[in-house]
Amino acid sequence: MSSNSGRSLHRAIGWLFCLLALSGCRLDVRRVRSGTPLKFEEFEELNVGESRRDDALEKLDAPDEVDWENDKARLTWKHLDATLLQLRLQLPLAFFGYRHTLFQYFENSDLVNEMELVFDKDGFLEQKDLRLPDAYKREPTKVGSWRLHFTPRFEHSLFLIGDADFRDYSELFENGIVAGLEVGVQPVAPVTLALGGRYQNFQGETFALNDGSLIALDDLELFTLELLLRFQLPLRVFSEGIENLWVIMLEDDPADHDGWVFFVEGGVGVTVNENVALWDDGVLQGDFFQSGAGLSNSLATGLEYSWENVSVRAGVSARSTDAFDAGNSGFATGNADSFSALLGMVNLSVKL
Repeated sequence: MSSNSGRSLHRAIGWLFCLLALSGCRLDVRRVRSGTPLKFEEFEELNVGESRRDDALEKLDAPDEVDWENDKARLTWKHLDATLLQLRLQLPLAFFGYRHTLFQYFENSDLVNEMELVFDKDGFLEQKDLRLPDAYKREPTKVGSWRLHFTPRFEHSLFLIGDADFRDYSELFENGIVAGLEVGVQPVAPVTLALGGRYQNFQGETFALNDGSLIALDDLELFTLELLLRFQLPLRVFSEGIENLWVIMLEDDPADHDGWVFFVEGGVGVTVNENVALWDDGVLQGDFFQSGAGLSNSLATGLEYSWENVSVRAGVSARSTDAFDAGNSGFATGNADSFSALLGMVNLSVKL
């Protein structure tokens, strides 16, 4: 890929971000609460056949609803705790202040808690009911249920991208491998933080110049240390309903978070490159690139299947490293672009 092609790609990405910024995509998440939080402990202290109506009013305060049915009193206490999720997609341009809505998704995930007491004609408690939504009744994440991940990683490059000065990286080096190990911690089901080390190797090519001379390059070897942040979305959210998204993502116990998962992972780090020697007709001319260190980043996405203490992950990743320093061979002028690679990945993770 030439420098002009690389700049065109960057401009295209820039225009894409501009369009996204101008678009009318809007996400609103609001928390709505109504009423007084219910007194669950006092509710449990009331006993059928023993507690009287006056006892309930003293412990629970005034009810929100009172119904009389055949000399029986039905008292209800309610507390609303709702999450309102609204996604709206509109036309990017407004006409006279009006912007047409193309698509709108609205989800009201109610967390309505109710306590109901029924008293007989003599004022004694005859029936008691506690109604809680499924989300509320789920057991909270257990303390100490964080999971440790030990993940050997293997990736193989599909494309090398960038201008390596007088030729593209794809012309100077073959597709190579990335191997490494990362150690991560999963504090909550949807998030994993990790520290990883990588070794990358791309074999140098041998090619002829227009004057007939034969150029040979040493391998490009890279050593990377990076911090990673991974977001995981269980695919079962689509079968259990989008209304349970927040419950599944935030209240699932990481120790029980198994099955199919879609993940997106980003990393930032430092990459050190070794010298890349260059030979001209078998005579060592020096280094095409000299050793150095630069910032690097990565982005990966794919699917993972997890069961008990093992998971298998497959997907694609993109890696990019700052431009390497030119060596003393006379072939590199210091105008190289950053080195990037698109890779396929397969990993096996052990979870404790």
